[in-house]
Amino acid sequence: MAGVVVLAGVLAGLVGQGRSRRVAGDFDAYWGTRSARAELALDSRLQRLLERGDDAVDRIGRLANVSGESGSVDRLREVRLQTGMTVVAIYGADGEFLLWDGTHRGVVPSELRTGSGRYLYRDRPLFSYLYFTAPIPGGGTAMAGALMKANLPQSLESYPGDFVTSFRDDIGEDLRVLRADRATGDDVLDLEWEGDALFSVSLVRPTQEQRLREVRSLWSRVVGALALVAWLLLAFTSGAERSDRAAAALTPLGLAFLIPVGAATGSPPLFTAVDFVLPGYVPVTFERVLLLAMAAAVVAAAHTPPAARLGAVAAGLAVLIVLPLASVTLLSGAGSSLLSGPEAKWGLYQLGLALILTLLCLGAFRLGETAKREPPAQVPLAAAFVLVLVLSGLSVFAVRVNGDLSPWVTGAWCLPAGLTAYGLSRIRGWRRVWMAWGSAAVLGSSAALVVSWGGRVAAKMDAVELQLERLGVPADPYLEYVLHRFVDVADSLDSGGAESAELLYESWVASGLAQEGTGVWLTVWSPGDLPEFEITIGVDGGRPGRADDFLDAARAGDPAFVRRLGEGDANYLLQVPLREGRVLTGVLPARRELSNSSPFGPLFGGLSSLGESPLTLVPVLEGDEVAVTDRTSWVTTPDGWKARRGIPYPDGASDAQYAFDLPGPLLAGARGTLLVLGDVVLILLLWALGQFVLVGRR
Repeated sequence: MAGVVVLAGVLAGLVGQGRSRRVAGDFDAYWGTRSARAELALDSRLQRLLERGDDAVDRIGRLANVSGESGSVDRLREVRLQTGMTVVAIYGADGEFLLWDGTHRGVVPSELRTGSGRYLYRDRPLFSYLYFTAPIPGGGTAMAGALMKANLPQSLESYPGDFVTSFRDDIGEDLRVLRADRATGDDVLDLEWEGDALFSVSLVRPTQEQRLREVRSLWSRVVGALALVAWLLLAFTSGAERSDRAAAALTPLGLAFLIPVGAATGSPPLFTAVDFVLPGYVPVTFERVLLLAMAAAVVAAAHTPPAARLGAVAAGLAVLIVLPLASVTLLSGAGSSLLSGPEAKWGLYQLGLALILTLLCLGAFRLGETAKREPPAQVPLAAAFVLVLVLSGLSVFAVRVNGDLSPWVTGAWCLPAGLTAYGLSRIRGWRRVWMAWGSAAVLGSSAALVVSWGGRVAAKMDAVELQLERLGVPADPYLEYVLHRFVDVADSLDSGGAESAELLYESWVASGLAQEGTGVWLTVWSPGDLPEFEITIGVDGGRPGRADDFLDAARAGDPAFVRRLGEGDANYLLQVPLREGRVLTGVLPARRELSNSSPFGPLFGGLSSLGESPLTLVPVLEGDEVAVTDRTSWVTTPDGWKARRGIPYPDGASDAQYAFDLPGPLLAGARGTLLVLGDVVLILLLWALGQFVLVGRR
């Protein structure tokens, strides 16, 4: 049976290769066929949307009771759920609101209250809706709305339930929905009613590289799933012969080495080259390292290597050598974005490091196995456990005092490793196997935890220093690059006929300025130099006076620009001439806050820092001993560390103080214990997989 699945996997690989060749060869022909099918699906879905919307308002109009009792609300909700609308409502004869069910973001158009038209589309920067209305017998209006598109980052809402997202998930193609007066081209489909276009929709043509990556990802998942099924069948149906068990056990290593990382799950790789690259000439990401370590654990559980019987001293010496080398290698490959970044990614990194160190400890135990039985095993094992606690506590104290921890410190784990090997040699049978794995997991996890936490604290302190360097009014090359992108995006959106609100918001998001976390005052000026529309983000007070200094130059024909003024309320100024004599300006004041995108996770922070900003700016008065230098100084505090740096501002220098809290002894012990226990449980699950699935029938 496993052979049949393997054959199916080979055939799937051949099909995937053929599809990839077609995309890589004549992409125009491929897209012509693909877009034709997608357009048929789009037309069908739009028709179904209109039918469901019409059915919704007709059913709402037939509701007998519109007085607002709970029964009417329940029937209204039933209509919304059965028709798939986002929001439904009933308005009275005078346009007053009576009943409502569903979710609507933004202002509801006033035209819906009287039902002056059957359909209405409103294109807005964040949420765009298609509305349906119908008169209610006896007076009033029935309304239903369908969310067409939601311009939200995926981190804010994973599935907003809009038409565009649903089409992309089901059909695999992206859509562009615009007002009819903004859409051009032969591939644009207009949704019309009574001769007028409600809106225009078109397929977004992917690049050849993007589609090739998607096709390979799809078929990689298919082949990977079939390979996993074949391995499970082989594991459960293999005989008792050693060759059969070896084939079943070694298959996970092949899968871990060959499976395309990221493509196997249909998502981008969790660890990029910025996060982790194994030192050396082989570009191995941490996902690959983690998969190989997990597969190696399963194989090691199924096929324990023979014991060398060199004694406990040999086991300790082996740990003294291999644990520091492995820790240095894996820590040097980790980037600051991984160590100081989201807790989930750092937790996976710590888990992978713990798994690798556990396997190395297991190998060391095999070196130290002997045939002696005295003294009792409990004595050296208990001493080893106490030593692990002492070493972990001293390491945590060193991180708190020094703000870092050298990975070479894991060499000290040779002492509890030697004692553990000495104690395990007094145990025989099945009890020795699981105690060896459990002891190795405790040693590897504790060593990995203190080293990775030391690296995390050091990386966070480096990140704080980088953020403090950006305070004030310094020249910021990367920010200037983002502002130039903002100018290009704004010019492109304006050429497409974007309204003021959409123009400002889309430019702010698409350019990457939103990710910078800096304050900005964005204004669209009318031909008469009046503010037509404004968006203020992270700024206080009135509009900076420099915002309208260069409007006349823009109307005189000067091109768009980005300038550094170096002033307190206007460090950077950008200006973009728009259609019909309008002008867009953006003013960025001096930085007085840290970037919102800075990854300062709370996992190992103090509880007091969760509800307040860690940054304090203290004005420097005459006589204060605060030096404005290009260096950040760190001092210890009862809660952890404090960074200090003198920041020059046009209106006077400030002493920037960043409180970097660390957990107290009890809190650190509790969190560390939970992480170690989690690592041990996951490692023992891998051991159980190898023992009971692969060799359970021996």
